[in-house]
Amino acid sequence: MTDTLSLAILDLAGTIRFTGSAPLEDKAIQPAVLQMRAMMHSALAETRISEDRIVGAGVGVTGYFIDATARVNPPSLLEPWALIPLDTILSEGLGFPVRVDNDGNVAAIGEAMLGAGREAGRFAYLYFSAGFGGGVILDGHHYRGRFGNAGEFASLIPPGWPQPNLERLRLAVNAAGGTFSDLHGLLADFDPSLPGVAEWVEEIVPSLDLVISGISGILDPDAIIFGGRMPRKLAERILPRLSLFNEPRRGKPRPAPLLDISRIEHDAAALGAASMPLRAAFFEQE
Repeated sequence: MTDTLSLAILDLAGTIRFTGSAPLEDKAIQPAVLQMRAMMHSALAETRISEDRIVGAGVGVTGYFIDATARVNPPSLLEPWALIPLDTILSEGLGFPVRVDNDGNVAAIGEAMLGAGREAGRFAYLYFSAGFGGGVILDGHHYRGRFGNAGEFASLIPPGWPQPNLERLRLAVNAAGGTFSDLHGLLADFDPSLPGVAEWVEEIVPSLDLVISGISGILDPDAIIFGGRMPRKLAERILPRLSLFNEPRRGKPRPAPLLDISRIEHDAAALGAASMPLRAAFFEQE
């Protein structure tokens, strides 16, 4: 993420063997890769898992793909990661085969495995972090689209409308007197009564109404899941305010998807990313 590294280890049965996170110490690519590798070594030592048992690594990165490669166009906060062959760089730096995907995509995969996917085979996952995006699960399978950018729900919001991201929330809280230098600090022990939170919610509700209405009309999913780094207490404050554009005909509106909150306590993006090499090696056909 733009300010944090999150790591998970999964075994072949999908059991979570380790989760952890740490502030991103340096956004430059090589120092960040060194920090990632140090986190991996520490996690393997703690779990007593031999490195030669690792199938590979999945990495979820904020941003959208610019073509059918692993080159990502991230927010300006991750400028050093922009438009470079991340799969090659990360494979060389981490010492494992690496699969790279958008953080919203891998978070949707994590939710499909261990969260809402146990009840909903078709859902849209809204990923709230420094940016705003998501992923799409159709009939239990992750749908990436032609370039891997299916689920870029921020593109449904017209220019000039407020994007419902958590960096905007941090700025709103700081404008009201807060002193949070990054999202990691704001979200560590989030209090929905902080000055600035109510104003942010009021501001972003129309944008989210547009997004969920577009998703409902285009995909007709079972559910729309609010996840990513959004605190549950904040999601509980937002969901009752949202409205689908769903004009009744003959007194009957279209059936609407369930609006729900992620069921995953750990970082869904890290869990989904960790599943990618296992899926590729054992469960997916070429």
